[in-house]
Amino acid sequence: MKIRVLGNYGGISLDTHLSSFLINDSLLLETGAAASALSLEEQKKIKDILVTHYHLDSIFGICFIADNLACVNSSVNVYCIKEVLETIKKHILNNEIWPDFTKIPSPENPTLRLKEITEGEVINVSRMEVIPVRVEHTVAAVGYILRDNKGAVVFSGESSPTNRIWDYAKREKRLKAIIIESAFPDSQEELARRSGHLIPKDLPRELEKLGNPNIPVLLHNFKPEYVEEIKKDVLKLEIKNIDFIEKDKIYEF
Repeated sequence: MKIRVLGNYGGISLDTHLSSFLINDSLLLETGAAASALSLEEQKKIKDILVTHYHLDSIFGICFIADNLACVNSSVNVYCIKEVLETIKKHILNNEIWPDFTKIPSPENPTLRLKEITEGEVINVSRMEVIPVRVEHTVAAVGYILRDNKGAVVFSGESSPTNRIWDYAKREKRLKAIIIESAFPDSQEELARRSGHLIPKDLPRELEKLGNPNIPVLLHNFKPEYVEEIKKDVLKLEIKNIDFIEKDKIYEF
């Protein structure tokens, strides 16, 4: 499994780009940075998109990728649970905020195909097995178990402390990595709780639920204002096998 980091932040500035990952060149996981990080030729290779929730940082790039793909009569599948897809359709792809690319260039041959998935069910996407699992956030949200013939990766998406995804993760016999957020530093605990995010002091309790301290842990979704403080808080935890995801880096599992 090859994962290319298009962005690793929970906010946008000149040097920070929203968390977004390109898997094996054809599967996009989260879309915030995708349209600006990928060339037109790279965007044409995308066949499937996984989003975790309907906040803009997850779905932002869908709009502009669709705009580009419609020009070349290409299509892409967008997967998530029912609540998320319904909200995207109603509030974004409504011919007011953005054109309805589920009907462009035609309803029979649309640029975007919204594919409803069910929590806990295995689906085949871009030659991989994918399992959506509910996580705790301020809106309906999922993380994903991503599995190929070499192993599995857990992407917990954006969440506050949660349980269900760790139950699924423990069943993976060939788990290679955990990708988890740490959006705010410990000093911003109240803001993190109100916005449904994790802080460094949450990480030991979350990772303990997995029951395997040897699995590599990769952190992302940092709020740009607090990056250095987040890193200091994480280093104080002295958790082995933990690292900070880097933009443009390619991870292979």
